[in-house]
Amino acid sequence: MHATLSGRNVFQRLRPAGGGDLKLSSTALDILLELDGKSDLDQIAVRSGQPMTEVRSAVTLLLTQGLIEAVEACEPVVPRAALQRIRAAVINAIGPVGEFMLEEKAEEMGQAIESFPLLMLPELIENIALEIRRPAASLAFKQQMIELIKALNRK
Repeated sequence: MHATLSGRNVFQRLRPAGGGDLKLSSTALDILLELDGKSDLDQIAVRSGQPMTEVRSAVTLLLTQGLIEAVEACEPVVPRAALQRIRAAVINAIGPVGEFMLEEKAEEMGQAIESFPLLMLPELIENIALEIRRPAASLAFKQQMIELIKALNRK
């Protein structure tokens, strides 16, 4: 189990069954208290000030004792407000036909626009920009989208 733990794993606390005694190191207790079901192990290591090797050891112990379980990490998606800004920028660049381009390009990438992964947003923007025939409009679109991506990455 220890070898399969990566910094991207996310864990949540469980309520232990039974009233047996638990023996935890102070590091394991600190890590247990940091686990929130949302933060990955990289984030836990930074917050706790512990080296990743210690975090992994503590997580392995906590897993063995049934005090935590792995949860599926949610991949960040593009917020609805950002999608509205992108759609408006596309319509501004190419006209009313742009209303459907966002969904079309997302589908070509194998994604639903409602749950479009934030990490894939630059590729989506580039795919849309390639469809904008006027160079000045394409450049303006890209510049707007770069600012949007920067703003999303600051959150």
